[in-house]
Amino acid sequence: GSGLRARALRQALGPTATNMTRVLAVVAWVLPTLALATESNDTSGTLLSDAASSYVTAADYQVLADAKTQVTKFCALTVTGGSAEIDKEAGREFLEAASGGEDNPIRKMTRADSPAEAIAVLEDINPAWVMSNAWPLAIVIVLAIIYYGGCFWCGIPQCQCCRCMAREKSSGMIYMIAVYASMIPVVVGFIVCTVWTMQAFSDMDAGMMTTTCAAAQLLQDVLGGNDVDKFIGLYPVVENFDTIVGYLDEDSQFVSDITAIIDKSEVVDLSFSITNASVVLLKEMMETDTNVNPTIPTNPLNLLHKCSFCLTVGQSLTPVITALNSGQAESLAKTRSEVKRQFGSDLKYFKRDLEAALSPVIDFKVLLTETLGFFVKPGNFDQVLEYVSGNDSALFFLLLYASLVFGLTMCCCARGMYVFQFKEKITTLHHEGNPYRTEPARMTCCAWNNAMIFAINMFFVGGILVALSAPLSGMCIVLEDFDYAMGAQMMKAFGMNMTGGSSENTLEIADVCLSIKSAPKYARQNKSKNLMDMVTVTEVDGRRTTLRDKVLAVSVDPINAQIDAMKATLGAAPATMSDNEGLVDLRAVFGDIDIKALILPTADAKKDSSYKDMLNYAGTAFGFATGLNCDNYTLPASISKFGMDASVSVRGVTELWEGYENLGTHANAQSNCADGTYVLESCTTSNSETTEAKNACIAANYFMSRLKATLLVSARWRCNVFQDPSDATGLTPCDVKDMYKDSNGVWHGHCLDAEGKSKVFERYCDLDTFNQYVKDWDKRLENVFQYLDDSVAYGTSVISEDMTNYVNNKIVNPIYTISDKFSCTFLGNFYASLVEGMCYQGIRGFANLGVSYVVFAIFGLNLALSTFVVYRRTYDNYTHWEDYEEEEDLDDDDVPAPAPLEDNRETEAPLSENRA
Repeated sequence: GSGLRARALRQALGPTATNMTRVLAVVAWVLPTLALATESNDTSGTLLSDAASSYVTAADYQVLADAKTQVTKFCALTVTGGSAEIDKEAGREFLEAASGGEDNPIRKMTRADSPAEAIAVLEDINPAWVMSNAWPLAIVIVLAIIYYGGCFWCGIPQCQCCRCMAREKSSGMIYMIAVYASMIPVVVGFIVCTVWTMQAFSDMDAGMMTTTCAAAQLLQDVLGGNDVDKFIGLYPVVENFDTIVGYLDEDSQFVSDITAIIDKSEVVDLSFSITNASVVLLKEMMETDTNVNPTIPTNPLNLLHKCSFCLTVGQSLTPVITALNSGQAESLAKTRSEVKRQFGSDLKYFKRDLEAALSPVIDFKVLLTETLGFFVKPGNFDQVLEYVSGNDSALFFLLLYASLVFGLTMCCCARGMYVFQFKEKITTLHHEGNPYRTEPARMTCCAWNNAMIFAINMFFVGGILVALSAPLSGMCIVLEDFDYAMGAQMMKAFGMNMTGGSSENTLEIADVCLSIKSAPKYARQNKSKNLMDMVTVTEVDGRRTTLRDKVLAVSVDPINAQIDAMKATLGAAPATMSDNEGLVDLRAVFGDIDIKALILPTADAKKDSSYKDMLNYAGTAFGFATGLNCDNYTLPASISKFGMDASVSVRGVTELWEGYENLGTHANAQSNCADGTYVLESCTTSNSETTEAKNACIAANYFMSRLKATLLVSARWRCNVFQDPSDATGLTPCDVKDMYKDSNGVWHGHCLDAEGKSKVFERYCDLDTFNQYVKDWDKRLENVFQYLDDSVAYGTSVISEDMTNYVNNKIVNPIYTISDKFSCTFLGNFYASLVEGMCYQGIRGFANLGVSYVVFAIFGLNLALSTFVVYRRTYDNYTHWEDYEEEEDLDDDDVPAPAPLEDNRETEAPLSENRA
């Protein structure tokens, strides 16, 4: 499995792979082994997450802690209620208007079918669209030419431009009302634009906070994971990868648990050992010459009897032994041996492969941490935000500087207007010279020049902001409208290849994970957002398969295949041996048969000169078919399974005795079959009518006394059992017929020593004991095979269930759990927050700031024009009087002194009244 994963990793990290595919390939390679990193027996497969590991350092944890701190800091500063209070519909309408609607070149470029067509869009930009966004800059040029080229110089006394019709003028009520009426919009505009600017900054500030919060949240989720959105995170991957390496140590808890499970199934070996030993012992007892051809141990006399049925039974045990050796017990033994090998000597090679494979994962972790760690480290990016965010920031006061300048200009204008209306002329007694004050002209001159410069600057700054807001708003529209179709069209516009599966797969992932437009559709479809189900990789044969299927094929499927193969091996063998047909037949015949009835005379007995005359007399001829049973014996039906006729009745020794006992004189007063006393003293009675009868009597008497009586009384059979393991001397027998199972299901008396071995206890027995010994094999076989079946059932449960459950809990289920923790929901949340913060708030505030500045400029221009009118009147009145006095002095040097002051006051009074 590790070799396949390594090859898949090398292929995924090839030069044609995209960055996303490379990252996902690394994560996918880690997943199969990451599953081992859980010590819980819970079937949910919960992963361990320790506070430290060899590969995730304290510095890495500090980056994650910094990210969490920044999330807490910036997300707490976002608009109360979050994005739920953002009017997306109004924001969309604003962005549509700011971008220029369908004439926005950016939106047109997304519909281009080729790079050439996209370039043509830029070349064919609608001038009306340009002017709709750049007109404030055009006004700047016009005003600069007018002001700096002409009217600016009217403030210099030596310059007479823009001073046509200069004369002394009176200011009536209508004039003053008109002047003040022109000032009212300026005052209202100042208030509106100031509030507008503050609101625009508030939107920009909220946008910055929302975007910064989203970025910090993204880093936190990527590094530490997001349980709510079911994303595992990079650090947990690396942490658990580190844990895996430790788990693969030979003395690890994982290996110990596997070994313990294997050891629990040792009872299978024990039961198999005693069962096999018992069957082998039975076969030996049935085939040993002592039992097949019985004799007297101290006298090797041929007793001319044979237990042919014993040989038949011995031969019938061969298929039972074969079934035993090919059954579940043997399969379990092989399985236990293989598992021990895999978790023994082979484990170090797997660990070596994992340690070698960890390097690219660590490199990726280091790259990500070092690259993004700067932005969340306290004192870096957050310190920059302090200068641009908040009502106490430098940017806030910089933006309000325009209001401050405009306010000071209005104050200057107000002072000039006040003096102009109420104190334009000097009314002090004994004043000589020009009665007009210079202050109104100076104040209004300062006001209109500053207002004009303010208007030009604000048109310039606002125009730039308005001009930039158009493409920025267009990009926001594209970001919000992005879906699979737009992405495919944009790839055409940029000349990118769409025929490859990788490009289509990337667009599909972006559509499902990021697209705001497609989100409602996929929500209705309950579409999976798990990257494992969306990311596809190309197989060697060209087929594309999902990352989940790839991971399962590399990690879970081989494990399941091994488990299935193990179960198939166990399932192919008989579930139990107790119901084996051959065994059932043997037990049935053992339980029914009297083996002594089947120890019959051999063919050689008929040929023996001592006994052959029995054939010549009807009462003794059947003696060559008699067993060692005293009474006649009808064979049981179970014997038919062994090729014998169950309807046959085996004649006993008593019937043979009765067939010839009247041919002679009894040797014993009380003749008894069991004692072997069926013997005649002589065959000379009157019943010996013929020579054949007498000879038959003599032969039968020999047959009975030499063979039957010897077999019944003196012959010995082998009745071997096992040695009692508790007796070190080996002198105590142990018979498996005495095995028993207690109430807890534990078997006792299995005759096995501490090493699981048994030893044979050899012993001889008489006929009746041998007959019972053979009958008891029914119980012996029942006990050992039931012990085997119970052990196999338990061992099968341990191997195929306990071990399967353990492996599932440790490997399979965690892999499935981890696979389910690759949801891209957190990416969609980040993207939505990015659009909301950057577009609905930031860009909208940026555009509103530009518009507010342009409106400020318009009101500034209004202020400049209104103030210029007042300035002209005050300046002309003052300069006209000065010019008039100068001319009078040149023409009338001898003219008498002017009239008394009283007359002067009287003549000026009407003008003052008019001014009032």
